[in-house]
Amino acid sequence: MIELGEPLRADVIETLRSISARGWRLGILSGDRQEIVDSLATFLRKAGIAIDVALGQLSPEDKLDVIRRCKQESHRPCAMVGDGVNDAAALAMADIGIAIRGGSEQSLYAGPIFLANGQLASVEEVIAASKGVVRGIQRCFVASLVYNAVTMTLAIMGWIHPLIAAVLMPISGLTV
Repeated sequence: MIELGEPLRADVIETLRSISARGWRLGILSGDRQEIVDSLATFLRKAGIAIDVALGQLSPEDKLDVIRRCKQESHRPCAMVGDGVNDAAALAMADIGIAIRGGSEQSLYAGPIFLANGQLASVEEVIAASKGVVRGIQRCFVASLVYNAVTMTLAIMGWIHPLIAAVLMPISGLTV
């Protein structure tokens, strides 16, 4: 008997640990035989990574159904990371679809986010960067509110002319 397979990417363990530590629930959706998926899930669990779902022998339609159910049943965003043509529909359906170069180019067109370097560790970098963007937006929003509240208060109290306050208002939008 000859068995062929792909080795795990070198950065799998650290990346999944990091993503799991952020509170994300992890699962495996694969077209491989269920025994292979179970073996991988057991290996990851032994490495301290919680795998909630480990499904094998899935067609592209099955993966799409799992993502649909995830979106309906979960009160959190549903993410999908994939690199094959059989992942394309699920990547497009997920709230967050991340295609990784390395498999089929078709998945790169389906996922709203694609990682050209083919490294799974980049998924963690995308998550960290997106959190930074959200924090930046929140800071700008707070700064704009404070800026507008101060200028309106000064105008109401008569300390600045209302025309100057009206000019200052759009400037807060530019700063954001």
